[in-house]
Amino acid sequence: MATMSSYIRLREKCLRVDGAFRSAIYDLYSGRVYSINRSAKQILEGTEKSNGPMRNGRFIRELKELNLIEISEKPFGGKVTPQKTSPEKRIL
Repeated sequence: MATMSSYIRLREKCLRVDGAFRSAIYDLYSGRVYSINRSAKQILEGTEKSNGPMRNGRFIRELKELNLIEISEKPFGGKVTPQKTSPEKRIL
């Protein structure tokens, strides 16, 4: 069970794509796309950039139920490197 001192990150095959007004989480396992608002984006940015502790329990529970995130009691090791896409595989 996740606690307030837990850390989160998007699963390996899940990508966050930022748009002008909203962002989206692409689940490459299922092929689904989830639209998220600015507040949700800020929560994810805060935890992704610093591997920081969880802050919004309800939102995090929803992401976990959708199998979009991993949760750990310790910070995740290593840096997350951005995915490179070739011009013909660009996501718009």
